[in-house]
Amino acid sequence: MSCLVFREGTRPTAAEVSKLAAEGGEFTLSHDAGADGWVELLRDGLTFDLEGLAPLQPAPLPSMPRRYDLPGLREDPPREALILRPGPHLAGAERLLPVVRTVAAVAMALSELPGVEAVGWLPSKSLCSPAWFRAGVSAWLEGGPFPSLALAAIERAEDGALRSHGLEFLAGQDFRLTASASADGAAEADGRAAMRLADWLVANGSVASSCEVELPGIGTVQLDPGPHKLITARRQ
Repeated sequence: MSCLVFREGTRPTAAEVSKLAAEGGEFTLSHDAGADGWVELLRDGLTFDLEGLAPLQPAPLPSMPRRYDLPGLREDPPREALILRPGPHLAGAERLLPVVRTVAAVAMALSELPGVEAVGWLPSKSLCSPAWFRAGVSAWLEGGPFPSLALAAIERAEDGALRSHGLEFLAGQDFRLTASASADGAAEADGRAAMRLADWLVANGSVASSCEVELPGIGTVQLDPGPHKLITARRQ
């Protein structure tokens, strides 16, 4: 569900991950298969596989077109990846909120490995800087809002509408927030509304029928579920 991006030839070994586990205490190494390029990590009774460790071949780096806080990340020099995914015993439970929160916490801890240039979230095909990822996820784990630009993505279309990506993985649906009428501050207000709506959907789940919801600091938003698991949203 997550990936860690390194410059070619700088991926860590299993020993380096084990050292981080011993020093940080955020997870433990429950199975060392470093000779095969992967290890099993344990946190809160849940296990996760970290694949692509040196000196074996890296994990394939998925296409990640959406990027945040990465102005200097270019395609060259070549990049390599580690992939963090739920272990086999969690098959079918990947979308449950406790599992997502835990894997995000493990990815946040792994982002402290030397050489990490970016942290990716596979459901939204997005990358962000390690600092951006840690700030958003740590605030969420401490009771703050869902980190919409770390564990999802929000893009602005040519017509000004805001479209989420990756929320369907957690909330069952993504959304398209119609742009407000042109006015001073309208685009900024729509951006805040999109963040609040993402947080609401993660907390409340999918929308089965048309409804109005009150978003703190935003006001009323009309939600109309449509095909392709996409909600049309409009500020009132």
